[in-house]
Amino acid sequence: MRLSLNDIADAPDVLLLAEIWARAMGKSTKRVSFQNPNGEGIVVLTVMHGDKQVFVHKQDECISVFALMDLPEELTSRIRAMSSQLQRRLEVGLQRELVSLGRTTFTFRPLPLESIAHLQRISVSQLIRISSGDLSSFNRYADVIQEVVTAIARAASILVPILSVKGDASGTSGDRAIPPGMYG
Repeated sequence: MRLSLNDIADAPDVLLLAEIWARAMGKSTKRVSFQNPNGEGIVVLTVMHGDKQVFVHKQDECISVFALMDLPEELTSRIRAMSSQLQRRLEVGLQRELVSLGRTTFTFRPLPLESIAHLQRISVSQLIRISSGDLSSFNRYADVIQEVVTAIARAASILVPILSVKGDASGTSGDRAIPPGMYG
């Protein structure tokens, strides 16, 4: 799909603008409908950043850009098997990694999270304002996509070493150790 500045100027809302710009970056997109916790139907744009899914949701005149990481049962089982002291160290290390990128926010699920042993999903997001009248927001949007994926990858760098490779609990071997389906 070839895009021109006229396409961008004619974009009626920020979600369409986000979709046009994602395609201009060479990323594939897809719109999906979800029901939010209040029961309202919402449209979410899925943007493929490499092999990672990034989601974009309209929030008034802004967009929320977020990435999800679901923890596989093998990982949560190993966390539950840790001592409470090791669980607390893991939680602090994970939080430290997630706050290190100051523009992103994170949420642990389920809410409220009683302990890291119950962690099922991590969501990392940023809220930004994009506008067809401010073409510099295109670069900021591109940065946000990379930043939420980076934050999720940093969280994975804390969690994945807990998994064993071929029965060896001492460590992992690169990306091959990241379980399939861990990224939303």
